[in-house]
Amino acid sequence: MFRGLILSLLLNASPDDQRLSDVWRAILISSVLFSVPHALNLFAGHAEARVAAQLVWAFLLGVVFACLRIAGRSIWPVAVLHGGMNAFVHVNRLGIEIQPSLLRAAALAFAPIPLCIYGAILLRKRQRIAVG
Repeated sequence: MFRGLILSLLLNASPDDQRLSDVWRAILISSVLFSVPHALNLFAGHAEARVAAQLVWAFLLGVVFACLRIAGRSIWPVAVLHGGMNAFVHVNRLGIEIQPSLLRAAALAFAPIPLCIYGAILLRKRQRIAVG
């Protein structure tokens, strides 16, 4: 929904989808919208530090997924990656209540940064190819 529908709508709303600033605006808006529903975990009784980490984690992964979707021109590899990541996380925490310290929550939240850098590099390469 976030990469297939929202990101696509935002990219198509731009009169010139080659402008990097418009592409990044679409990426950031769709990533915020992807992150916000994770705040509902507060109502499920999750620790505040964990939910805050999830919000940052989800936003950064939203950036990664959007970059990969744009650079790869397909939603399917991103959907498979997202599903695989969710399966890995859920299987590894079955029956475990997670109450991370602030340091662990911060480490979890910012773990996707290397992937964000990689996604930005892929997107930049795609933009150079499209323009040049």
